[in-house]
Amino acid sequence: MSTTQTAFSQKIGDQGDEQTITVESFDTMPDAPSGAKDITTSQEDGKFVLRYTIIIGGVTTYTITGGVSQEPLATHPMFLSDGDYTVTADEWKKWKIWESDPHDVELNGWKPDDDGNSDGMKKYYEYRNRGVDDFLLGTVTMRVTETDTSEPNLSGLGGIQTPPGAPPLENGRNWLLVGIDGERVADQSWKTSKEYRASRAGGWDPLIYTKT
Repeated sequence: MSTTQTAFSQKIGDQGDEQTITVESFDTMPDAPSGAKDITTSQEDGKFVLRYTIIIGGVTTYTITGGVSQEPLATHPMFLSDGDYTVTADEWKKWKIWESDPHDVELNGWKPDDDGNSDGMKKYYEYRNRGVDDFLLGTVTMRVTETDTSEPNLSGLGGIQTPPGAPPLENGRNWLLVGIDGERVADQSWKTSKEYRASRAGGWDPLIYTKT
């Protein structure tokens, strides 16, 4: 079937781009796609002519979900460099050796509860002796769903991003793109959902996660 198309677009606020399509055929009358409106048909100069309007790009929706994730106790903020119970890098190194083999000669008799150790090392050892290996960290995930004319772009997956329209985060937190779903909903559009996860205070480590 021989067809031609012409189109023009204009922005109509939050509803997306309203695009008017003209399809011409010498064989049979073309069918309008799902979701089309203002459909008109005619015969002009021996051709079947279909005109319709379709919205390309709909309202963007944001879904925020709060929850908790299980994280290693050693990553708790109180044991970090600016925490109330800071554990030094040297102590962490000795802890790893001691945890693997308390009698390792490199330790030279070092133990986590020695008087010369920091309050942080002693506190960490106290928790571990009580069987506390992990803690629950409050987490926030956000799902952004929109309709667009182009297929999903997967290049930013696993990267630090600042999604347009997302709510602000406090204490240096930022967003990591952790998932992308795409669904072809019509000949003219894709429905794409992107899932973001908020970091803890200070943000995602930029040496591990690239900013995209």
